[in-house]
Amino acid sequence: MIYSDDDDVLYSTCWALSYLSDREIDCNQQKHSIINTGICPRLVELMIHKNFNVQFPALKCVKNISAGSHDQTQAILHCQALKILRDLLVSTKCSIRKEACLIVSTIAKRAVNQIQAIVDAGIIPLLINLIRNSDFKTKKEAIWAICNIIKYSYSQPNSFRQIINLGCIQPMIDMLDCKDTEIILTILEVIQIILKFGEFAKTPNNRDNEYSLYIEEIGGKEKIYDLQYHKKDEIYHIAYDIIDKYFGDGFEEGFEEVNNFTFRHNNNNN
Repeated sequence: MIYSDDDDVLYSTCWALSYLSDREIDCNQQKHSIINTGICPRLVELMIHKNFNVQFPALKCVKNISAGSHDQTQAILHCQALKILRDLLVSTKCSIRKEACLIVSTIAKRAVNQIQAIVDAGIIPLLINLIRNSDFKTKKEAIWAICNIIKYSYSQPNSFRQIINLGCIQPMIDMLDCKDTEIILTILEVIQIILKFGEFAKTPNNRDNEYSLYIEEIGGKEKIYDLQYHKKDEIYHIAYDIIDKYFGDGFEEGFEEVNNFTFRHNNNNN
């Protein structure tokens, strides 16, 4: 049925496979069974079907499978999914772009050995463009994808530096203005990882943290400093930690003020 030319048949089949691969009980076993049928290449092919009613459930199914075990994610990647995802990230349909971001995010998390392949596929500049120019829901999924790519590439210094140098820091700093506390916290955690990498990357001839200098240059230090006053405990703690460890010089005058705020904030929570 998955090889039918009838759009109605494909619609029903793709949705059935999507529901099957999204079941909470024995979900990985269901995904394994789907993979063993040999239909993954067809599902990936259907992600660019001309009929949205076929394309969307095919995307859902691929997303579900890629969110499984490492081997299940690899099964999707072996079908040249990254090339298709690159095209879907510039789709005119918001829902398609959003699902594509979700799949990229999952691949970065589940198949760390494929992060360089994500870079080589030219996906990161497209994610950055979505963060700058899309609706908020798509921005949110794109920033999750970028953050996962950075976070899980940390053990691969060459890839990590290449990813950062593609321009990821600026859109993350820009997104610190949003009202979504989960996004803010995730971005701060990733910025902390980047700054930590910058410390390790120092050389005897250059004792500056290149990333802290850049973040300060683009106005990120001020935004992080202001987040020390955020009502969410995790956010103001990590913001304070970043300022204290990486931007301490020049902020001494605000030290007492921040401590007083922290004291008041904790008292208000008691």
